[in-house]
Amino acid sequence: MRQPLPCEASGLVTAAGTNYARLVNNGAALTSAQDIYAYLPIPTNGSISNLHAKLSAAPGVGISRRIRIFIGGVSQEGLEVTISGTDTTGADEPGSVSVTAGQLVCYEIVTDGNAADATIWLSCDFTSDTEGESICIGGINSNKYQANYGPLFGIGAETGVAYHSLIMPTSGTFSKLYVSMIADPGTSPDAYTITFCYDGGTESSLAVTIVADGTTGNDLVNSKAVIAGQDVVIKCTPVSSPAITPYIRYGLVFTPSTNGYCLLGGGTGGALSTSDAVYNYASGAYSAWSATENLRYMLLNTCRLRNLYTELSGAPGSGKSYTISVRQNGASPASGLSVAISGDSDVAGNDVANTISIANGDTIGIMSTPAGTPTSRTANYGLVADTSTGWSAGKPCGIASPGKVLGVANASIGKVIGV
Repeated sequence: MRQPLPCEASGLVTAAGTNYARLVNNGAALTSAQDIYAYLPIPTNGSISNLHAKLSAAPGVGISRRIRIFIGGVSQEGLEVTISGTDTTGADEPGSVSVTAGQLVCYEIVTDGNAADATIWLSCDFTSDTEGESICIGGINSNKYQANYGPLFGIGAETGVAYHSLIMPTSGTFSKLYVSMIADPGTSPDAYTITFCYDGGTESSLAVTIVADGTTGNDLVNSKAVIAGQDVVIKCTPVSSPAITPYIRYGLVFTPSTNGYCLLGGGTGGALSTSDAVYNYASGAYSAWSATENLRYMLLNTCRLRNLYTELSGAPGSGKSYTISVRQNGASPASGLSVAISGDSDVAGNDVANTISIANGDTIGIMSTPAGTPTSRTANYGLVADTSTGWSAGKPCGIASPGKVLGVANASIGKVIGV
């Protein structure tokens, strides 16, 4: 199934040079000396396509920024967007590159002159060769003294489980865990174990232990089924007091119970504002909430957003509330996704009734709105990016270019099928 993957990377180079960005990211772009930190492992065979890009500032006259997929140190010409001069957007919808399980992948962003300082928003589609599979890819900084927890999407490392937990918006099964370290843990028996966890950090059998002098491993045997409302997170545990604390990258497969239901979401250990609306990324690692919306949005390809689940670190308080909403292009759509949590006892809620139709190039984000000066809390959430095929409200869904089906305008479909 097709899975949209959103990315935001700030601080692109302003002179001729190269940046790298993770396929799923919210944070700074990486320099040419940091490419090993941009790579994330793909856990199943598939392809990457439908690349869209948006810059916060045009490169400038005579200057361009070129975006490609970077696989194992090789720039891929099969999928490419170049944004030049006064333009700020670009897309390559027909292009595609193939990837195989275990390969390390990132974005390559090449600037050919003295360009304006800019943030770039990127979105691509991953399609597994195995029908029904989607992927979760991320990274974590290891700690040789204690366990750290990291996100399913993006990078991060916190000793607290809640900082990076994603609230499951649908049921399904996690499997095929791949792990890659940038350096080995030290001297045998030094090791690290990467484990898929659920329900507040409960360890599952889906895990990979890498012992020095190794740097890669996978678990293709075990799996873990989960249901909507459970929290999930990645755990990194040191074994035998390892001498080295390498950056660790991982990828795993999620097979939803409903085909086409892809995951978005994450944890935000920063406190919500008790007085003002604040914003955060719809998917990725821990980031502080911001009063400035355009600092916390992401680009997303065609899908339908649904099944918003959210959980607070505690109840808002009597007569008080927090409302968590999904934003589209800087606004809250009518009949969009929104969850209000109020009172002395409620800490979680969901909206499984409404949907938001996303077109290629739309931006999305999360907004928190307080009422009645609630008690300071943090929030975790998850939502579905639905790419299932079919028809909804008289329109085709789950395809990258909904205006046409196989090149035929929607209004003419009846003639094509002989109706």
